[in-house]
Amino acid sequence: MKKSVSLACYVGLMIGAFEVNVHADGERSELSHIDASVYPYLHRPERYPDYKFRPTPPPTWKTFNGRMELRTSDSFDMNGQARTIMVRQIVNKNNDERVADVLVDGKVMRVEEETLLPAGNYSKFLKFMNEWDDEGGMLRLAGYKIFRVPEIDKQNFNRMVGMEGSFAGIANDMYGILGDRYLGMQFGESDASYLNLSPYYIFPSPRTKLGNYWPFHDYFADYGDNVGNRVMVHNNNLWHHYTAREGIVTAVEGQNFVRNDGFIRLHNAFMRGAGKQYGVLWSGGFSAETTWGIRQHFSEACQDELKELVAADKKRVTDYSQLPPMDLARRRRNWSGPRCGDLKGAPLSFIRRLFYTLYMNNASHAIWEVSMTHEFVSSDEKISKLSPVGHFYNSISSFMNKHGDPGVMQTPVAMMLDFNAGWRAPRSRNPKLVSRNGVQYYSWPTLKYERGDYLTYNILDVFFPGFINSSKFTSLEYALTDTPYGEICDVLLSDAQLPVLQRYPMLIVGGDLQTDIKYLRGKLEAYVKHGGNLVLTGENARKLFPEWGIVDRGDKLAGGESVEWGDGEELVEPNDLRVLRINAMPEGGKIVAENDGRALLVEVPMGQGMVTVSMTPYGINQRVLPVEKPKLVKKQVGDEVFEEIDRKIGRPFYLAESFKKCLDSKLKDIRLFNLSNDRLAYVTTRKGEGEYWVSVFNDHLNEEPFKIVSQIGEVASIEEIDLEDDWVKQEKGYYPYCYLDNDGGESDEDSIAGGDTRIFKIRLKRELAEVMPDYKPNARPVKRLLALKYLQGLRQKIALWPSFFEEFGGVKVSGQALLDTDFIEQDVKWINRRDVQILVDGRDISHELNILSLIDKMDELETAKVLIVKNVNNSISSYASSKGIAVVPSDVANEKVRLFDRDNASVVDERFEGIVVMNMDYEVWDDIYHDMRVAAGELDEVVVGRDINQGRDAGDMVDAKNAKRMLALRGIDDFKKAVLSQNEFFERFGGVTIEARYLRQSDVRKLIHDKQWADEKGIKLVVDFSSSINGYKDITFHTEMGVIYQRGLKYAENVLQKMNVLGLNDAIFITHGMGGQHKAINDGFVAFCNLAKVYGVDLHLRNSNRLTTNSIDRFMKKFEGRVDNVTLAPSTISERDLSKLLAVEAEPEYVLLSSSTEMARYNTPLPLSVAKGRRQVNIEPLKNVDAYVILDAIYVNDDELADDLALLP
Repeated sequence: MKKSVSLACYVGLMIGAFEVNVHADGERSELSHIDASVYPYLHRPERYPDYKFRPTPPPTWKTFNGRMELRTSDSFDMNGQARTIMVRQIVNKNNDERVADVLVDGKVMRVEEETLLPAGNYSKFLKFMNEWDDEGGMLRLAGYKIFRVPEIDKQNFNRMVGMEGSFAGIANDMYGILGDRYLGMQFGESDASYLNLSPYYIFPSPRTKLGNYWPFHDYFADYGDNVGNRVMVHNNNLWHHYTAREGIVTAVEGQNFVRNDGFIRLHNAFMRGAGKQYGVLWSGGFSAETTWGIRQHFSEACQDELKELVAADKKRVTDYSQLPPMDLARRRRNWSGPRCGDLKGAPLSFIRRLFYTLYMNNASHAIWEVSMTHEFVSSDEKISKLSPVGHFYNSISSFMNKHGDPGVMQTPVAMMLDFNAGWRAPRSRNPKLVSRNGVQYYSWPTLKYERGDYLTYNILDVFFPGFINSSKFTSLEYALTDTPYGEICDVLLSDAQLPVLQRYPMLIVGGDLQTDIKYLRGKLEAYVKHGGNLVLTGENARKLFPEWGIVDRGDKLAGGESVEWGDGEELVEPNDLRVLRINAMPEGGKIVAENDGRALLVEVPMGQGMVTVSMTPYGINQRVLPVEKPKLVKKQVGDEVFEEIDRKIGRPFYLAESFKKCLDSKLKDIRLFNLSNDRLAYVTTRKGEGEYWVSVFNDHLNEEPFKIVSQIGEVASIEEIDLEDDWVKQEKGYYPYCYLDNDGGESDEDSIAGGDTRIFKIRLKRELAEVMPDYKPNARPVKRLLALKYLQGLRQKIALWPSFFEEFGGVKVSGQALLDTDFIEQDVKWINRRDVQILVDGRDISHELNILSLIDKMDELETAKVLIVKNVNNSISSYASSKGIAVVPSDVANEKVRLFDRDNASVVDERFEGIVVMNMDYEVWDDIYHDMRVAAGELDEVVVGRDINQGRDAGDMVDAKNAKRMLALRGIDDFKKAVLSQNEFFERFGGVTIEARYLRQSDVRKLIHDKQWADEKGIKLVVDFSSSINGYKDITFHTEMGVIYQRGLKYAENVLQKMNVLGLNDAIFITHGMGGQHKAINDGFVAFCNLAKVYGVDLHLRNSNRLTTNSIDRFMKKFEGRVDNVTLAPSTISERDLSKLLAVEAEPEYVLLSSSTEMARYNTPLPLSVAKGRRQVNIEPLKNVDAYVILDAIYVNDDELADDLALLP
């Protein structure tokens, strides 16, 4: 596989050179084989292009001393004391007499951020950290949550609400002391907070996958700003890629527990892929908690107190002040009640398997959430011995000290998902819920699975069979699932660079590709031509290779029909399949499997590699299969009863047998070793030439046979590595609580006992696997820029072009575009942090005062350091120099800057050493890619970008009959462009709502021009604050949120001032939650309304899923006498019968029309026309209302909009 080194061979990837002779039929052939390969190079973040562009570089293996580090028990408590219990010296509090074992110390310290709050604590902490630095220690802070607002949770900022920049300041201090050993603030399950709460509190909640990425990006970027842009990601969900790519992450980590939807091996696959794709390390940990209990070790003195606590729990006591003085953190019912105990929660066998899994996975460090000693209460109590977990912690530390790193984990397979997939594992939570509600299938927070998502689920189930059943069986089977082919698969997103793809001999495309298809095709084609093996399904192949003539003619294969293979084998497809046709088989293409002349599997050679295609659209059955919900069964242990399900969870879609057989064959080819038993899990690492380690894990309670077989050369020797912890198998809590007396059998040379972990060192006589080259990611092309016509929404536009930094170092903007922008603080921070170079072409600005204003604007950005002007004088040059800005005269710029545009579209000379600007206006990344290939001389075609200086206008005026019909415009970067991009706008509408964010981002002079044009055309403008009142970043009504609240007031006032200048007197807004529930929010609501009144703005409150018809009247009455500029703007998103809303507000000025999702509590405004049955909206009362009617839905195409217009009376 050859490494690409230039635009010509990387960006172009020779798509144009792929010329084939096509024919309708292909010859029959056997399925091709894949030769096993090894990639023996340890992942190194310092080799990635973003490493030097980060505010602070991420840790590397040098930081962790070349092996997995462990968490220390050192910490810092609320009393400002360095807590060393369980570490080095475990002593009697009174006389310093040692009374317990020593726990071997780790290097990674975890400190709760709230311990830094009490007065004087932080100065003590700084002293402690300087001492910790002397010991070579590392630190990760934990506890901060940005979006935890189920009405009012002051944990939103954990009492730091009055200290602006406090966490960022702490990060700066810690990095100054520890350097890259400061691992950052833990993004502690904050993805779950976003996932669970954003659909209710963000308006509008997006309805497309593309639309969902931006809000999460915005959320995470804001988190980074608040904590100093050094973040240790600790995710509940699988969105590791979306955090890792932001350039502020030190490592990605999953929450590993056997509770709810804790899919550990899935986390590992996504984490490894994210780390390798974006250049960060990964880590892991384990929790003491399972669905059925929590492992918590208590000293004898605690036992009586626990009994009192349990009794209090049974009485539903909530005032713990009368209970014994146990540590407050342990008083929560969850962590000290009847669910806790020495033998409950995660069993020792599971903890052991998990720790060694992390070790073999090349995790950088591991943390724990479990009792390492027996908890104590009073200061005069002698501290007990280490818990069994503490002793095991000693064992694994000793093992790693003796053996070092395990070598490089081998993952020869990657599964690629679309960048915007937002895929989530099916949600089943606990046995009771899955027996009652079944499984819920959603991507992003609220999007129901589509066929491509089910494909992803099924492919992952091939690698990790039955993973959905994790935390559903008391035996803990499926918690660390079997891996029939070994743990060999990483997950990538479609923006992965070609050198990253080339590390994997086999690439499987899952899901449904939607993002930048032509650009992706270029990378995939180059990957295959250089020896890669690409496996995909028919719908994705149709998009990537349209010249193959893949079409859907309605062909079907009925369940029970046979499929014939090229090798003569037959198999039966149990379910109905839809089959696509390939009408132009490329030369050399072969049919591998067919049914009655219809190809079900084809292979197409391409260069040195192969493309394998299942001719089903998504590789799964056509019709939804009925799924019987599992039943709840009870398992009794003594007086306690535990619930589990009676069978494995079924699913509505399964892989076609032909596609499953294809994957099985290729995965068996590519694995390096096998165990001769699919009911085990294993990980393979390469220690050196001809030397491998294979770890074997038994996730079951019973003994299983196995035999290690090498597929890459004859074995010279196999030696088991002694883990030196056999004592742990004799512990009472080795097996799960419901199986404490389980007989797991024996581990010998032919079998492995239930729950056991074993590691083998294997030497080969001669290694037959190909050793792959070391592929280094491509550097950012800092001398290539993309011209942007508008700077409003710059961050959003770049974020939605996921490969931007692979192709460009920054942007070029006109002087006027910069003057037209009023930067939001968060956007400036992101531009500076991501080092987006901004070249300002000020040749469109002639007046000297305006040029000086332009220099002031540039001074707001650390990366805008070059200004091109027509003429330079001493005044301009001197002022720019004082700001650190270089002024370049036009004639010099003409020599140093090549503008590639419609007027100058000749091929760019490869020898040109100056800056190349793609100087056209684009909306679609694939159009940029097309013109880049023209510029590189790879395509002899006309450029497709629009003239960046060309204005757009229309002579039309608003039709008077539609004067009161309005359209909601969202996410716009230019008002005029947004209006003119709407089909037949002037024949359909008389006005628009524009988001407050657009006004906030735009300079008032630009807005004046916008308003003048709107007046000329007769377009009515109304401002909508709803999307900015998100409660955590832009505007919040929560007055107790200190500087966040004050920042939101400034945001609101900025917009209201501009409205006043423009003569805009109406604004729509929304309130948090149900409103009227808390004095702090009520006060903030009143303050916002009164601020609007100061600027002459009347407010129109939209009802929502949290402020429903039944509560509106009560809510409005709470503010009688306090506000007098608020009326209701009835919205059908939360009330299908408009007449009920009109009963509250009989003569509204504005009516907002949309329908709701099936989950009506989500804030996703859908078109009226998509609502069927009981969700259908009754808009008949509009005939009797003289109000402005606003089509408020998110429309994905013009057909939806036309359908809604047709419904209006």
